[in-house]
Amino acid sequence: MSTTKNEILSYVEELTQSLDFHNMDCFTSNSICEEMSISRSLASQYLNDLNREGILVKITSRPVYFLDRRTLEDKFHVSLTEDYFLGLDDLIETIQEESEIKRNYQKLVGYDTFLKQPINQIKAALKFPGIGLPVILHGNAGVGKTRLIREMFIYGADNGLFSKDAKLLEIKVAKDTDVLSQLVGTESAKGYLEKVNGGIIFIRNCQNMSLENQQQLSRIVEKGFYFDAKTCVKNEVKCHIFISVDGNYKTLIDGDLAQCFPVVCELPDFHLLDYEERELFVIQILQDKALKLRKKIFLSKNALQALINQKYNRNIDDLNNILTDLCALLNARSDEDRLIIDATELPLNYVRLNDLENNCLPKGEELNLIDVSAYTPCNKNHRILDILSSLLIQFSNKQLHGDFPTLQNKQLFLDLASCFNSCLKVDSLTEIETLSTNVQRVITNLVKSYGYTMPYVSYNMIAYFLINSKDKSDMYVEWEGKNRYKIETLISYYQMNYPAAHLLTEKIIKLLEVTLDFRGDDVLRSILLLNLNMYNNFDNASPFLCFIVAHGDSTASSMANAVNTLLGSSIFEALDLSLNYSTLELMDEIKNIVLQYMIKTDILILVDMGSLEGINDSLKDIPNKNIGLINNVSTKLALDIGYMVKEGLSIEKILKTSVEHSKSSYTLYKNMSKKNLIIFVSDNGISMANRMKQLFVNSLPKNIMLEIESFTVDNVMSEDFMSNIENEYNLLFISGMTNKVTSEKYISLENILNTKNLDYLLSGLSQYFSNDETQTLLDNLLHNFSLENIIANLSILDGRILFKYVENAVNDLQCELNVKFSRNNLVGLYIHLCCMVERLVTKEPITNKEDLDEFIVKHKDFIDIARKSMKKTCDHYGIQIEIAEIAYLFDFVREDIVK
Repeated sequence: MSTTKNEILSYVEELTQSLDFHNMDCFTSNSICEEMSISRSLASQYLNDLNREGILVKITSRPVYFLDRRTLEDKFHVSLTEDYFLGLDDLIETIQEESEIKRNYQKLVGYDTFLKQPINQIKAALKFPGIGLPVILHGNAGVGKTRLIREMFIYGADNGLFSKDAKLLEIKVAKDTDVLSQLVGTESAKGYLEKVNGGIIFIRNCQNMSLENQQQLSRIVEKGFYFDAKTCVKNEVKCHIFISVDGNYKTLIDGDLAQCFPVVCELPDFHLLDYEERELFVIQILQDKALKLRKKIFLSKNALQALINQKYNRNIDDLNNILTDLCALLNARSDEDRLIIDATELPLNYVRLNDLENNCLPKGEELNLIDVSAYTPCNKNHRILDILSSLLIQFSNKQLHGDFPTLQNKQLFLDLASCFNSCLKVDSLTEIETLSTNVQRVITNLVKSYGYTMPYVSYNMIAYFLINSKDKSDMYVEWEGKNRYKIETLISYYQMNYPAAHLLTEKIIKLLEVTLDFRGDDVLRSILLLNLNMYNNFDNASPFLCFIVAHGDSTASSMANAVNTLLGSSIFEALDLSLNYSTLELMDEIKNIVLQYMIKTDILILVDMGSLEGINDSLKDIPNKNIGLINNVSTKLALDIGYMVKEGLSIEKILKTSVEHSKSSYTLYKNMSKKNLIIFVSDNGISMANRMKQLFVNSLPKNIMLEIESFTVDNVMSEDFMSNIENEYNLLFISGMTNKVTSEKYISLENILNTKNLDYLLSGLSQYFSNDETQTLLDNLLHNFSLENIIANLSILDGRILFKYVENAVNDLQCELNVKFSRNNLVGLYIHLCCMVERLVTKEPITNKEDLDEFIVKHKDFIDIARKSMKKTCDHYGIQIEIAEIAYLFDFVREDIVK
């Protein structure tokens, strides 16, 4: 950015800090050009450039005004997504709307990190049809349960989830509190259930409730009605009921009461929060005290560190009480307009000796103090995204002027790397460090195969953006939206100018998805490309783009991988075609490849079969390209061509030499060894199969060279699909939850639970383990695949509560049908019904099944019995069973009914 442009930006930032929406003349281009002593056209050009870059917002009134975006956002605590506003009123209205939204849960520290899941759970509970879902909040004393509910009530009021006269009424339970009388009322007073007017009743410290009160509350919540204490009239519950428990609710309240609350939110202790979240709590509390006392408060850095690192018995409540007492004490003994908190003012157990020594400076010298009213706590996410924004802006500026960036000026990227290193030192980011190590392990060999290198900090960056792309915090999503165009521009530039680096980036992202189960986004793509460009010279890349095109699921990929490994570098990319690809379709694919990488002057395409005559004609209209095509490719032919590419031979020489030396020969290898494979399936979808697979992987006593995959039931039922699988793999067994698979290698989940077929299962794995390891595997399977653990791991709902309802429903079904289900069918039925409830709760029911009309006619009695047996479960979870689900249920019990 030019010096004049920087000066204009600094001046607009300074003006925006004093913005009062009255005197706006100073924000016009005329006023700015006069103040800066530059021409109006130059000032207008730079102001509009800064607007296009997203740095300034533009008010397109008459006259036009320019304001600094970041200063506006900081000044009014809002997030602006628009670059243009039609007038001053439009901007003011937007700020007011954003401020109104911010006044609820978004004020809370950690609303988009450690509180994100509890907030989303409470949102879902409030929005659930009817009176919503009851909620338990649990966590140790002082973690912020009450404040969260108060802010969520404001959120509900702002979003029209309650009536206008709805209230939030709290009951703080002591040992002798009669909760029931407060809820239903007395002869002389109305109860909270009536007075709350459809709002929220929040019962705090439920661990102190008497057992009798807990049982009475559970009946009210479960049945949805109560009897008025004065009139004895039966009244419907028309409000939300939330409770909190100081500690682990499972051990502190009655089990029947806990079962009535399907939504469970846990809040962590203060010392378990991230460093910047603990820092923000300290600063916010002191800012509040400064406002109340109408004095400035200064805090030494040692005192700040001591307060952040302390472990409090009652968490945030203790922190607040300590700072309140301290500010009151300092205020009482000082008439000055400011208070100074240093480490010597804190309790001795909060600080170390060297902290005290660092605060004992000679008289008259100031400590290294922080003004809490003007202090912005360190936020690694803001710093990282700010630097990345600057990199993208620098890139865009160079591109607009025709000077494509080569990152010769590396200072911004070095700042980004330095920011990551400092963040890892300030706080022990265990998740990032662990993932960084795994990323390095997974992709290092792939990066090296392209002749590139990456330092350790690059893997930290990749890990950070992988986690953010998965968590999608509000701040990250907002930043991504603002910079989407710049990110896409950067990716397109590298795709066109450095296709090898772009292809490597796509391979890295695919590898991370497969091995670490993280999905990469465009932000991660840009980070990978910048890292590769930072530490490698792209301009020395080979002028060739070499592709192997072959029919089959992985024929080209396998050949390219083998050849690249032998060459010691990634010369060939692969394109796998389905077996029914026509010559015309092949021509289109090859043409698309050539057009995608126009920067390459020499393109070699090796195809496995088919005539090249039509292909040659289709490529004639592509200018300025040397395109060589060779058919009947083999690994040896590709290897020979790869060596010639590395030697720098011309494309004509490579083509002539490769054809002259190409000779066919063959060797027949019988009984080739195949990789062993285990498959997991489920009638409840691929997600459920993945969960079973993970349970099995967790049972293995060590990592082994074995493929374990999840497929849909339709895949496994397909003869063509299974034929391809068995051609490529040695299938050990199939396991899961379905009655459709008839393969002799199928071991149902029920049989694992009943310890049947375990000998067959273990025999297939004995080649990998010693006797002791085999016994460990068996023990792990018996534990991990117990009925209780299966239900707990395969459902997102509370497994203990869910199983109790399902167990009762199955018992009712047996009584209504006058049959006793077999042990094997009973286990499968439990699991099937638990999965069914989850599907219905998440609005993903099974709606289609063959011969459904015939089933309705023939089995009307069974449909009625099934609905009757499942009624309590359906009422508890607010669901309704579809006919297709009942038909699947009938398939499970058909054998026992016939008997």
